[in-house]
Amino acid sequence: MILIEERGRFRLKTPLRGVHSSYAEGITKYLDCLSYLFTLAKRKNEFEFIRTILRIRDLDSSWDALKNLKEVTDAVNKVKKVNKFDHQLVLHVHLFAYGLIIESTDLYELMANLLNILDDQNFSVDNFPDDVTDGRPTPVPVWKKIEIIKAKAVTLNVEIPNFYEFVDFRLRNAIFHSEYAIDNSNIQIERGNRIYSREEGHTLINKALAYYEVLVMLSDLHRARYSKPRTVRVARTSSLYFDRELSIKVKLIVRKDRGVIGFRDCFTKAQIRDGRRRSFLASFYPYEREMILRGDTFLPPSRVERANRLLDYFPNFLRAFLVKVLQRYYVNR
Repeated sequence: MILIEERGRFRLKTPLRGVHSSYAEGITKYLDCLSYLFTLAKRKNEFEFIRTILRIRDLDSSWDALKNLKEVTDAVNKVKKVNKFDHQLVLHVHLFAYGLIIESTDLYELMANLLNILDDQNFSVDNFPDDVTDGRPTPVPVWKKIEIIKAKAVTLNVEIPNFYEFVDFRLRNAIFHSEYAIDNSNIQIERGNRIYSREEGHTLINKALAYYEVLVMLSDLHRARYSKPRTVRVARTSSLYFDRELSIKVKLIVRKDRGVIGFRDCFTKAQIRDGRRRSFLASFYPYEREMILRGDTFLPPSRVERANRLLDYFPNFLRAFLVKVLQRYYVNR
């Protein structure tokens, strides 16, 4: 997909072809709506915006839940290519991916944090803390997260996608409790005796995929725009303000071909000699840790991604052996 930016909004350069109509419609609609929300948040508070698109949960965490979800959707696409004529199998894996998208906490956290910024608040790792009853924590259900996001958007007078175009809790429950059957591409749910026609099911799945892919696409696009390390001002109200007196800026840590992956303090050598403690926060591979600790802020392209691209050229029976070789002599050297 090739995007064009106009007045803070992104749109497709050419219409999508060869895809389900609801997917093409969803991409167009969600891209227009969400791209402007990203633009507004970046203009409002760039540092908190960067924290939002990085989605780093804590000082020691380098995991990315949306990256995990992307691996699932990529696997779904591979199943679709390999099993072109097994429509039932393809629908099963699409339903599984649909359920994961609907339940993905990070998709709701990302939306909530963009709205936080517009409301003069900071990035939060947990916008939906567990409800606690009699000392027992209970995760906030998806419907409640949606209502919280909708209420905040109304207060701020900003447009957000209509989640209920693709969120169907009855279908979600049936998927994760294995209480459904597929008959000629129709989805029948045991409880409630509900039947989703082929078109209904495909519309829900494709709009959910479109919403997820637009959010990830916009996050990656904005990350990639930070192609070189530079300083960014930190508001004194930020929860990650490094030093209340001195550090009012951070230096971005950038990986070539990826974009921003984190940031570090901007203390001078004199300030460090005076006792200021160096700090950084980044999503990095283990081999990159030493580079960051010695002060590097412009890192080379990912060895892991390069190794994975190389593995694609080899048959499956060789990959297990090659993975070990690449890890030892390339990735972790």
